[in-house]
Amino acid sequence: MSEEPLPQDAPVGYVVGGTLKDSLSVRLTVPPQQVQEGSFVVIESNPWQFYGLVTDLQLGATDPRFATRSRSSSNARTWPRLTASP
Repeated sequence: MSEEPLPQDAPVGYVVGGTLKDSLSVRLTVPPQQVQEGSFVVIESNPWQFYGLVTDLQLGATDPRFATRSRSSSNARTWPRLTASP
């Protein structure tokens, strides 16, 4: 299942935090498969434009309880499983 490439100048998300010195955090509005590491991006903040490079994609949790939950909990059998396909 291949995704169509994004047209140039298509919005991919919006800035939700970070710093210009370290990095910015962006909430994607497109499927993550359409954003590649190493892609150049432009952050538009009228009248300014900042140029950047996608260096990492991370999955985040909106509720920190989900991020710290251990698989060893009593309901571990109900957790989804990720397997590599050949």
